[in-house]
Amino acid sequence: MNSTTEIASPGAASELRSNTSRIAIDGPLRDCILLGIALVVLYMHTIVDAAKIWLVDDRYTHGFLIVPICAGLIWMMRDEFRDQPIKGSKIGILFLSVAVAIHTVARFFTVRYIDIWSIPLAVCGVIFLVFGKNYWRILAFPVVFLVALGPVPHFILEPITKWVQSLSTTGAYHIASALGFAVIRDGNLIQVPGMTLEVADACSGVRKLIALMTFSCLYAFMYRVPLWIRCVVVLATLPISIIANALRIAALTMISSYGGMQAFHSAHTISDYIALMFAMWVLVTVGGYLGCRNLRFQSS
Repeated sequence: MNSTTEIASPGAASELRSNTSRIAIDGPLRDCILLGIALVVLYMHTIVDAAKIWLVDDRYTHGFLIVPICAGLIWMMRDEFRDQPIKGSKIGILFLSVAVAIHTVARFFTVRYIDIWSIPLAVCGVIFLVFGKNYWRILAFPVVFLVALGPVPHFILEPITKWVQSLSTTGAYHIASALGFAVIRDGNLIQVPGMTLEVADACSGVRKLIALMTFSCLYAFMYRVPLWIRCVVVLATLPISIIANALRIAALTMISSYGGMQAFHSAHTISDYIALMFAMWVLVTVGGYLGCRNLRFQSS
């Protein structure tokens, strides 16, 4: 009996691997990679400008975490892509065109927040163009969450800062007074025997509000709860951040009454982190009470 055994040559095996690699990056994946590279090149200066803001403004230091968080969310949602038909839509071209137009105008007039906010629209365009609306329904939150890369416009942030600053100062004054400390409030100044404390913009609580708002959006998305509960969790960040900041200022006021300026400076920075951790704990507690218990991600 004659038997014939064919052994593929190294050259043929190499060609087979090469063909397999070409197949793996054909179609939608290839288009997505190419468009992604184009967006990175287009928005390179925008991201660099944003990073400079993250470095110097402690209200936006979380900006460094946004892209890794979005990438992590997409990875955890990978099972949701199974059996989803890939049907690219030409409406993606419209979204991309609008994003590029906004980017161009914003760069010309140096409107940074609008420039950065055009990034989610551009990514949305790529998703629609390459994968279609079914994939957009899954990826909508991670893409929209990219808005957190940019700063809040000054005309929006300024009145909020003044309002939160006033409420925090008032709350701290009443807390310290209720506990028997001799304090006098004059606007955003709190006077204790021998010294005067100013609740400046940096201590207004807006930094905690922005950080807590960003965290609350992510936290609410992570659980399988109705939309109204997610909205309540996000809106709860406002009173929680104000209360946490008022408690912090009241604590600093009382510490200053006992230990003077040296004690105040020693506790100033650490108290800010403690207040933020306390606010996050309260938010998670409220979320748990409202039903945020079952994570939306199933381990594969």
